[in-house]
Amino acid sequence: MPLGKFLSRLGQRYPTDEELEEQGVKSERMHKSRARQDIPDAPAPERSYDNNEFPSTPPVQNYPQVIYQKQSTEEIQKLLERTLDEKFKDIAREIESVKKISSDISKLGIQLDGKFEKLSSQLDSVKTEFEEKLSAHDSSMSGLNVEFRALRKVFDNVMPVLTDNVKELRDIVEKLKK
Repeated sequence: MPLGKFLSRLGQRYPTDEELEEQGVKSERMHKSRARQDIPDAPAPERSYDNNEFPSTPPVQNYPQVIYQKQSTEEIQKLLERTLDEKFKDIAREIESVKKISSDISKLGIQLDGKFEKLSSQLDSVKTEFEEKLSAHDSSMSGLNVEFRALRKVFDNVMPVLTDNVKELRDIVEKLKK
């Protein structure tokens, strides 16, 4: 049977064993009759050739008929169930691996959240320490500023007297030199 005809017959719906049994057809006869319907006889040659003539294509040979045994619907159903069970098991394994990956990602997310919280608290601690040191530095600078002002006032008071004393000493030194 040509491949095209075979493929076109795959889509056809055949009656089930139960439907045929309801119609009075025995299961064994049904398989034999289907096998005969599915495989046509080989066609006979269209023309006979003389000994001097050669055909452009080889003559069609009569091949022995191959009788395919059809599987019962029960066997097909069992085969389909086994195939589906295998596929479901494969899908279940895939789903389990996806669940495991999802669980791992969730655990990593929780770990990252913990690390971010720890980092945030450390940054807050560093910020607080920096602000405290800045405040201490500011207060020490304020203290220095006060001291510099006091020193300036002292110099303002002492400078004129010191300058006068230096002038007097210079005058004395000049008199002694003369």
